[in-house]
Amino acid sequence: MRHTLVLLIICFFFSTKLLSQVVGPYTGTTHLTNITGPCAPAALAILGDTDFTDGSYEIPFGTVFEGTWASGLGYVDGAGDEIVCVSLHTEESWTVRLRLSDGSYSNGLLADMTPTIDNDAFNLYDCGAAGLNPGWNYDRRVALLDFASFTYGAGLTVVGAEFTLVSDNAGNADPIGMLLMSNAPVPTISNNGPLCDGDTLILDIQNAPAGAAFSWSGPNGFNSTQQTVTILNFTAAQAGVYNCVVTDSSGVNTNLTTTVVINPQPAIFSDTTACNQTLTVQGTVAAAGGVWSSTDADIQFSSTTALNPIITSASPGTYTVDFTDDVCGVTVSAQIIFPDLVYTEVSDTTICSNSEYTINALQQAGNSYLWNTGSTGPSITVTEPGNYIVVASNSCYSWSDTATISEIACDIEVPNVISLSSEDGNNVFYINYSGIKSFECSIINRWGNEVYFYNDPAAAWNGKTQNGEKVDEGTYFYTIKAVLNNDEELVKQGFVQVYH
Repeated sequence: MRHTLVLLIICFFFSTKLLSQVVGPYTGTTHLTNITGPCAPAALAILGDTDFTDGSYEIPFGTVFEGTWASGLGYVDGAGDEIVCVSLHTEESWTVRLRLSDGSYSNGLLADMTPTIDNDAFNLYDCGAAGLNPGWNYDRRVALLDFASFTYGAGLTVVGAEFTLVSDNAGNADPIGMLLMSNAPVPTISNNGPLCDGDTLILDIQNAPAGAAFSWSGPNGFNSTQQTVTILNFTAAQAGVYNCVVTDSSGVNTNLTTTVVINPQPAIFSDTTACNQTLTVQGTVAAAGGVWSSTDADIQFSSTTALNPIITSASPGTYTVDFTDDVCGVTVSAQIIFPDLVYTEVSDTTICSNSEYTINALQQAGNSYLWNTGSTGPSITVTEPGNYIVVASNSCYSWSDTATISEIACDIEVPNVISLSSEDGNNVFYINYSGIKSFECSIINRWGNEVYFYNDPAAAWNGKTQNGEKVDEGTYFYTIKAVLNNDEELVKQGFVQVYH
């Protein structure tokens, strides 16, 4: 039979029932070990513990672990607390002592390593040789020791076990391993999170051994020596990892950590503008959902409980919507502006030559205006005929209209003779005009008395008084006051000869 330096000792006590062939779950606390062994996880499957796969098989100080033994080891449970030893070697002897709560040790007993597999070929990695030993023959040996088989003083408890290799036929020294296993319930740590902002945090150590000491540490310099810790008005700044070192009466430490989570504050979109009276919500944050609402009946939600619903409005306007977080009951709000459709209009007109004219667009609040001249604002001043286009727009819509501006020469021409007796001549006094905005004409006699007045430039004077009587022949004077389309004021005076 070939021999190798490959050796792994995995030893645990357990109080749960061991079944023949299939061994149940185990829990333990490993305080210290210097056991080395195969460097490949395949070795563990052969030995029977598939949960120890940290790569080095050196168990860190204070590690708490759980696992399930592999099936097929072939040993049967005995009475009381026990140590199961599994080794992978040939013809070896081990002495086992119990480590006691006062630091002393019990008597040593020889572990009878009974082969369950004898002279079988395994492909195992040899740590010393740093390579595979393909198809080499190994044994798998187990020993089951009961705590009651050892002798130790009254009042002492078992806190571990020491394993010393007495001999093997490999001709080389093998490591000595010590696993400190507590037969008391394993201390555990808990917190009452996730929390809401302002809640009370409770940190607690369960299954603590009698007389244990506690040393807490955590975010922002937190520390405490209590088994159960209460922190009022908890905030996000205090969330994170909390650690507690539990030290039993024999000075053995257990390091425990717990992560305290605080629920995120709910968050929704900022105040926004949406077109077509529809907003598809995005980016809502909530710990575990929430409810949308609005006090305005025009607002509808595709779902009041979806994180990101579609929000619609029956009419344009500015509306407030609320989101209330289900877990913490915090409500956040935002405004949605649904703009109205845009409309504007400008008027066609005729202006006087060489004059200015201001075109005013019909205005709506909140709209911007852009003209085809490049000007902005609701009005522009022009001096030339042409088509002037304005585009009114808001964040969603736009509308355009065109003002056609024509140009004429603005003036008044007045004849100065009328003849009431001539059938072919000028028998009325009238004017030729263009581009007049307002007009008035007064006819007075030579004594300064007004005989006729009219304010329609298209009308005329027929040589009669305001009462319809013919005036005497002679010279009459007129005064015309007018305002042209370009707002220029015009005054003309002259005389008219009346003949019968």
